[in-house]
Amino acid sequence: MASIARQWIRHWLLPQTSEPRTVRLGLLRGIKLFMDPRSGLQNQYGLAERELHPWFRKFSRDAKTAIDLGAAEGDYTLYYLKKTPAEKVIAFDCQEHCRVALHQNLALNGLDGDPRVQVVGKFVGSALNDGEVSLDDFLPQIQTPCVIKMDVERNEYPVLMGCPELLKLKDVRWIIEIHTPELDVLCRDLLEKKGYRVTSIQPAWWRRFISETRGDYIRWMAASK
Repeated sequence: MASIARQWIRHWLLPQTSEPRTVRLGLLRGIKLFMDPRSGLQNQYGLAERELHPWFRKFSRDAKTAIDLGAAEGDYTLYYLKKTPAEKVIAFDCQEHCRVALHQNLALNGLDGDPRVQVVGKFVGSALNDGEVSLDDFLPQIQTPCVIKMDVERNEYPVLMGCPELLKLKDVRWIIEIHTPELDVLCRDLLEKKGYRVTSIQPAWWRRFISETRGDYIRWMAASK
């Protein structure tokens, strides 16, 4: 009931418009994004996926390559470009409307056309099907240390299965959103067999009051060697 009440309040009190807004707190502080106030308040005040912020800072502090897999509107692509030393940033999203929003947010921050960034509009998996690519296909462009954020809506395991050569590299760091308990076990087992130390990132206690709204099961893991 509390969740329904919050949605009702947002619906009636906040305008339904997407406008340029500056993130005020957190990992993305100072970055400009087009936001709908009804759904973007957590982004604007630095609460969206705040549990991940220490891991992004730790894993990207010396990164040469940064990968945003499931880039959506480009929040983390912009973080990589504006707040890390990454010399190459590769943003993957197979949905055209997401790539349009990504380019709009890049332009809003004066970064559309930046030579460091490459936007790829192909589906990333195990590359067993036509039109599908794997992260291993991009190995020539990847220098380590490399940080990879992955949010691919239940395609986590095929992505990992499709990049055996990348998983052999010593200094590749992963932040992975997990969407089912079964995928949690599969991804953890695969990474540990490849020599990774895997840490589960639990939702913060205050998620009982300010919840992630994208699904019943949202967990994260961080992995490095």
